[in-house]
Amino acid sequence: LEYRIVEDTNTRILIDFILSHCKLIQFTEQDIRHIMGVLDTNAYIVGENSEKDVHLQGLFPTASILNHFCSANTICFPRENYEFSCRAVKNIKKGEELTSNYLHCWYHFYGAS
Repeated sequence: LEYRIVEDTNTRILIDFILSHCKLIQFTEQDIRHIMGVLDTNAYIVGENSEKDVHLQGLFPTASILNHFCSANTICFPRENYEFSCRAVKNIKKGEELTSNYLHCWYHFYGAS
């Protein structure tokens, strides 16, 4: 329950920031919540800010359509210039589905996935 309250508070702060500070009043609260859901579901972490307390995220349409598989046949990762790359980590047969593990790529590099 505590997590839900924090999430709702953070969501409310972000919605108010977008509408009041950024003055993006052409969007409804429902629009903003929808976009937040799309980002939460499909965005990939590509870096961190200098204080390392905020993840920088990007939407990459091609990578976003890859299905999750715990033992995926690709790994997707950010490059230093914030481009996003996906590379095969197994032999992939013609016609085989390309899959990715949705955990952040650093978990793969450090053996935690």
